[in-house]
Amino acid sequence: MLRRIGVFLAVLGIATLALFVMSDMAREPNGWLLFYGIILLGLAFGVLRITRGSAAPGSERFRLMRRLFGGGGKPSAPPPPAASAPPPPARKRGLFKRK
Repeated sequence: MLRRIGVFLAVLGIATLALFVMSDMAREPNGWLLFYGIILLGLAFGVLRITRGSAAPGSERFRLMRRLFGGGGKPSAPPPPAASAPPPPARKRGLFKRK
């Protein structure tokens, strides 16, 4: 819930700064709009920074299909290379390496 408040404050801050830009284009700049926009964006940044570490809950959208078809697990490891595969090419040595 706190993250949503942070996003809301960010949207308000951006809208306030947009109003300041429009007032400046009309050659009647309102400094309070700039001030409030910066304050709102600062608060939003602080709230979003606090809630950054919280993870979203897992999706339960297709849980029945996952249960029926066995999906949702970790992907399997790639198969090992074939025994008849040629060895990888030798690496070239750099300019300052010993031979």
